[in-house]
Amino acid sequence: MDATRNTINVGMLGFGTVGAGVYRVLAENAAEIGARVGRPVRISRILVKDPTKPRPLRFDRSIITCDASDILSDPDIDIVVELIGNSHPALEYTLQAIGNGHHVVTANKEAIAKYGDRIFQAAASSGVDVRFEGSVAGGIPIIRSIVDSLAANRVESILGIVNGTTNFILTQMTENHTEFGDALCEAQRLGYAEANPSDDIEGYDAAYKTAILASVGFSAQVAPEMVSREGISRIHALDIGYARDLGYVVKMVACARRRCSGLELWVRPTLVHEAHPLASVAGAYNAVMVRGNASGDLMFSGRGAGDLPTASAVVGDIVEIAEGIVHSRGPRTWRSAGSPAPVYPNDELESSFYIRTVVDDSPGVLASIAGVFATLGVSLQSVIQKGRKRPVDVVFITHPAKLGAVRTAVDQIKAGRFVHDVPAVIPALDDPEWRGALS
Repeated sequence: MDATRNTINVGMLGFGTVGAGVYRVLAENAAEIGARVGRPVRISRILVKDPTKPRPLRFDRSIITCDASDILSDPDIDIVVELIGNSHPALEYTLQAIGNGHHVVTANKEAIAKYGDRIFQAAASSGVDVRFEGSVAGGIPIIRSIVDSLAANRVESILGIVNGTTNFILTQMTENHTEFGDALCEAQRLGYAEANPSDDIEGYDAAYKTAILASVGFSAQVAPEMVSREGISRIHALDIGYARDLGYVVKMVACARRRCSGLELWVRPTLVHEAHPLASVAGAYNAVMVRGNASGDLMFSGRGAGDLPTASAVVGDIVEIAEGIVHSRGPRTWRSAGSPAPVYPNDELESSFYIRTVVDDSPGVLASIAGVFATLGVSLQSVIQKGRKRPVDVVFITHPAKLGAVRTAVDQIKAGRFVHDVPAVIPALDDPEWRGALS
């Protein structure tokens, strides 16, 4: 790597939606980026699977290669941008690039969430920089904000909507009263959801991002499997409608919060009161709320996916590294937190709950269910019978209760003679400043 070279050369692994966006942003904003960095920044090589595939933009096809070594082993390339996705071979390419002295920019949430500690240790050993702003929340500069802008703070909690696909689906179900399957099909038609959407709708994508945010925000080693995860595939339009009648919207919320004995880490469908800032985040947008002990609550929102928003984050990382090369600044060091952070027990988490039961409309049914709750120490705030059909929907709203006790109560209620089903158990957002919502 030659800091005196007249051009900062970038090699890009992958040329899909985000890769095309990165190429476009660097080309369209070349003058501004060059002026800021102090010399031109250009993509000199791009790795693709199929060189004959039509691309939605004009570019010099002579820079295309199907051999990763053309980028990873090229001493004239300063920065390698990894946009392949999934863990492998992205991890192997990233480690090879680092070992060969290249700085790395990636938008790969899975690789960073699973192997970030290994990647950062390798980067520290090689004296190179690794940036990953595009791995979380698309164009929202959340990593940079936590690390730099909130450097004077002790981050207490990170709460947000970090998956645009699930937010779009839930918004469709809320605004258009559609069922989950129809909303998913619309998301796929518009390109918000993949043909196989399981990573999004079952919460894996959000869990990766939560692990990254927690690792950065708390200087902790947080693996994706430490994040309690529940998807949205079992959410019914009926429950979204009932929640709306109660003054709530259902959102897929990610939470990372400090507790006295560990980190509270979860991703799940959640009732959010209509007055809460996250309630108005609609469509494919993302939002992240960070609470610092000095700053208080800060909210960052914007497009969470797509070619240009994510490309904006990726190019921002490229520019920062390029400036470091030109001005001979050392790389940012991501320190290992040592052993994994302790996790607060999931069953001990407290919140209010929305619980919908389907029961016979018979004398004593409600009393027997209420008795189960009482035996397990779950206090009921209200009981609402919805509809006139037989059997009937009965919705219970609890006071704040431990998740473990609620799960045990639901299991016992399901076994009741007059209970047909308990199709929905949805926690409410447990934020003390907003807890009055169910009262």
